[in-house]
Amino acid sequence: MSFSRDGFRDYLGSLKKADGKPHFTNNTIDSYCSGLNHIYNALQIDVWSLTDQNKIQQIIHDTAPTGIHAVVGLHNSRVPYNAIKRWADYVAIGSIDVEPATYLVHWAPARTLNADSNPVTLAPDSELSISCDSKQPAIGDLVYLMRYESSPQGIVAKAVVTRTSFDAPYWSDPTKTWRYIDIKVVEVRQTVAEGLLPELLLERFCDRHQSSFKKSLTKSGVLIPVAIANEVTRLWANSQHVHSLRQFIEWTQQDEVNSRPDWLPQFQERLAEVEQVKTSPEPIPNKMLEWLWTPGYNGICSVMPGVLPRVDFELQKAFLRGVAESIRTEPSAETHQRIFKTWETAVRQGKFEKTYHVVINRVFAAFAAEQYSTIVSPTNCKKVLQCLQQEFRMDLQLPNEWPEQNAWILSSLQDAGVDMSKVAENNVAIWQICKALDARKKIILNETDIAEDVEGDIQVSNTDLVPLNQIYYGPPGTGKTYITMQAAVQAAEPGFSWQTRNELKTEYQRLTDTGRIVFVTFHQSYSYEDFVEGLTAEALDGKVSYKKKSGLFKELVEDAKNSSECGNEAFDRAWQKMLDMLDASGDETIMETIRGKKFKVAFEGNKTFRVYPQNSQQEDPYYVASVSNVRKLYYGATKKGMYNPSYVEGMLSFLKQHCDLPEKPPTEYAKKQNFVLVIDEINRGNISRIFGELITLIEPSRRLGGNEPLEVILPLTGDKFSVPDNLYIIGTMNTADRSLSGLDLALRRRFDFIEMPPQPQLLADVFVEDVDLELMLKTINERIAVLLDKDHCIGHASFMHLHPEHRPANAPEFASLKELAQVFQHKVLPLLQEYFFEDWQRITWVLNDQNKATEIAFIRKSAGKPIAELFKNVSQIKARDRWEINQDAFESAKAYQLIYQDEAASA
Repeated sequence: MSFSRDGFRDYLGSLKKADGKPHFTNNTIDSYCSGLNHIYNALQIDVWSLTDQNKIQQIIHDTAPTGIHAVVGLHNSRVPYNAIKRWADYVAIGSIDVEPATYLVHWAPARTLNADSNPVTLAPDSELSISCDSKQPAIGDLVYLMRYESSPQGIVAKAVVTRTSFDAPYWSDPTKTWRYIDIKVVEVRQTVAEGLLPELLLERFCDRHQSSFKKSLTKSGVLIPVAIANEVTRLWANSQHVHSLRQFIEWTQQDEVNSRPDWLPQFQERLAEVEQVKTSPEPIPNKMLEWLWTPGYNGICSVMPGVLPRVDFELQKAFLRGVAESIRTEPSAETHQRIFKTWETAVRQGKFEKTYHVVINRVFAAFAAEQYSTIVSPTNCKKVLQCLQQEFRMDLQLPNEWPEQNAWILSSLQDAGVDMSKVAENNVAIWQICKALDARKKIILNETDIAEDVEGDIQVSNTDLVPLNQIYYGPPGTGKTYITMQAAVQAAEPGFSWQTRNELKTEYQRLTDTGRIVFVTFHQSYSYEDFVEGLTAEALDGKVSYKKKSGLFKELVEDAKNSSECGNEAFDRAWQKMLDMLDASGDETIMETIRGKKFKVAFEGNKTFRVYPQNSQQEDPYYVASVSNVRKLYYGATKKGMYNPSYVEGMLSFLKQHCDLPEKPPTEYAKKQNFVLVIDEINRGNISRIFGELITLIEPSRRLGGNEPLEVILPLTGDKFSVPDNLYIIGTMNTADRSLSGLDLALRRRFDFIEMPPQPQLLADVFVEDVDLELMLKTINERIAVLLDKDHCIGHASFMHLHPEHRPANAPEFASLKELAQVFQHKVLPLLQEYFFEDWQRITWVLNDQNKATEIAFIRKSAGKPIAELFKNVSQIKARDRWEINQDAFESAKAYQLIYQDEAASA
C-alpha cells in the first residue's frame, strides 16, 4: 500500500485511549506532521515516502536525545523525535484496516465473568468474557493472556476478540460494574515445558527496543507496541513445547545486541587459547599467566573493582603459577576448596591483603568454561538460581559454594533442552539472565488495582535500598558526580536500568526536567530564606511591597507530598498535550481566568511561565506564575500565598476543558513517586543557618510516614511543615575543601556517609607508552597522604579517558603521551599547587623530581638573575629558592616512570 501525510493523519486520529477518547487532538496531530517536516528540512530526508524500517529506525536512533542529530529531534519539546517514532508504527502496521492490533490482558480465572458460578477452564476454542481495562480492542484483534499473579509468570494463551468492550457486574463485587471483552482462545501453554512465554523475556524485549511498555506489563488491556508485538508473535509461533528457559537462552544468542558481539569473539578466542595450553606438557606461558590473574577485564569476564594488584602478582608469581597449574590439572570443587584454604594461609602470612574470590573463580571459568559460568560472584550466582527455581520452575537447590552453584545452573540448562555444545554462547546467555534481573522493575499489584475497589494508596517503599539521607565524600576526581547522578536516578526510579552512561544521563535529565530531581549548590551566603521560606520585594506603581516566598526545599517537599504515579501521569499527559497545542499555535492559544479575563502564556524553562493579559494598558505587560502551583492546585491546595492565583486557576481550567485532565485527581491505585534533592558542596554552606529548625525533620524516623513523625510550625507563614519519606537527600562533599571532622555535628548524625577514595586499581594494566598509570597514581597518593592527608589525594577520574575501555568516541584505541601530559599540566599540577600552597619543594617530593636528572624533572630550581643584579643597592633581601615548571619533562615517558621507580629500575 502507499503511505502519505493524509494516511498518517488518519492513523494518528484512529488511535484511542483506554476510555475510548481520541489519543491525540488535532493540534497534536498537526504538531507531529510539522515535526516530520522539520526532519525533512533539517536532514534532507523525504520522510513522507520512507517505508524502509531500517532507515526509519536509523533516523529514530540519530534524532534521539543521545543521537548525532539530537538537536533536530529535540526541536519543539521533542516533537520531531516523537513523530518519527509514530511514523515507524504507521508504516509497520501498514493500514489501520489491514492488520489487527495486539493487546496484553491479565489472565486469572477469578477475573472472568460469572467465574463464581461457572468454573473457568483455559483451553483451545473456549470462549470467555474476561476483565479488560481498555475499551479499545476491536473484533478480530489479537489478545495474549498474561499470567501475572501466580508462578510461572508470562504469556499463557493466545486469543482473538469476538466482542468489544461491555459493562457487566464486577468480578469481585457484583454491586459494581466493570469492563469486559469476549475472546475465543486459540492456543494455551500453561507450563514452562509447554512453551509459556516468560515474563523475564518480555522485559528483555522492552529493554531491547527501549520501550516504556515494560512499565505496562503490570496493566491489563494495554496495546502492545508494534515492535514488541512482532517479537511476541514470532517467538510464540516458534516455541510450542520449547521450554521457557530455552526460549530465553536461544533468543539471547540470536539477538544482535544481547548476544554481545563485542564480547563473544574475545571470549571464544581466550577459550581457544586455553584449550591449547590444557593439553600441552609445557608450563602455562607467562603471558597467559598474566592475563589470567591481573587485568580487570581479560576477555573471559570482568572482576572490577576487585582486581589483584599488579605488585602482588609480581611478588607472588610463583605462588600464583602453582594455583593456576592446579586448576589446569583438575578444575574440581575439591581443588576450589583446597585453593581457598591455601590462599587464606597466604593472607595470614602477609603475602596478600585478602582472598580475591572472584579473581580465583575467573581462573576456574577460563580453564573449565563447560563447567563454570562467567558469573564469578557467588551472590549473583544465587540470584540466577533463585530466578531459575521461581520463574522457570527448575528443580534445584540453592547452595552457597560457587562450584555447586554452577553445577545446578548448568544442569538446569541441560534439563531445559539447551544445546550444551555452545559453551561460550551459553555463558553469555547466563550472564544476560543476571543482567535482566538487575534491570527489572516489578511492582506487584493485587486486587486493589481496580479504581472502584481502592480505599487507600499502595506504596512501594525503597528505603531498604537507598538511604533517605546520604553524602558522598572524597577528594576531587573520584567519581562523586557520576555516582551522585546514579544514586539520584536509582532513588527516583528504582526500577530504571541502563547500559551506557548516556542512557543514565538522559534519564537524569528527564527527571530533572520534570522536577523529580532538583540540584542546588550550597555556598557561604546561601540561607534559610533561599532554602525554606522568606520574603521577596515587589515594586508596583512606585510602591514596594513584600510577599512570602517558598524556598527550594519547601517547594520540593510539597511536590513530594502531592505526588502519586497515576495522578502525575494524568497531569503530565495533559500538560504535554497543552505544550503541543502551544507549539502548534505559536504560543497564541487563548486561556481565560474564572472571571473571563483572557490571557496567553509563554514558558520559561520547566518551572515558571509568563502570563500576558490581552487587554492590559501596560507596555509589554506580563506576570510570572509557577508551574508547580498549577499541579498543587489540582491536588487540592488552596490559592493562599500563590503568585497570581487567578491565572494559575485559569490554566488548570484550560487543562481540564481542552487537554483531557480529569476533573479530580484519580483515586485508584497510587504509588507515590520519589523525589530527590541533590546538594552539591554541602559542606560549604552554614548548615544550621540553612536548615534551621528543620534539621530534625529529615531524620528517617521523624519523616511523614516514619515511626515518630514530627511536624513544626514555620515561623514566617505559620504553616504546618513536615518532610515526607519519599524525598531523598543526596549530598556531595569535596574533602580537599573541608574535612569530615569539621562538619556540623547535627548533619553528621542524620546522614549516611559514603567515602569515595581514589581507585588506582581501576587503571590496572593501563600503560601509556610504558608508563604504568596504576602504580604512578598510587605512588603519588601515598606521598600526598604522608605530606598532607588522604583528603587531598588525586582522583582516578582524571585518567579514566586514557583507559582503552573508556576512550572517547573517534579517539585512537590507545592514549598517547601527549594526552597524559595534558592531564598533568591542566589537572594534576594545578591541584598540587593548590594543596601545597605552592610549596614547590614538597611538590617535587610528590613527583620524585629530587631523584631525577634536571632535564626530566617536572619542577626544577631556576637559576635566574642574581639577587644583587635584580635588586641593586638593596641588602635586606635574602636569597631563596626559585622554581620553574619544566615543560619538556611532560613529553618524556621516563619522567613519569621515575615517579614510581628509581633510576636503576628504569634504566
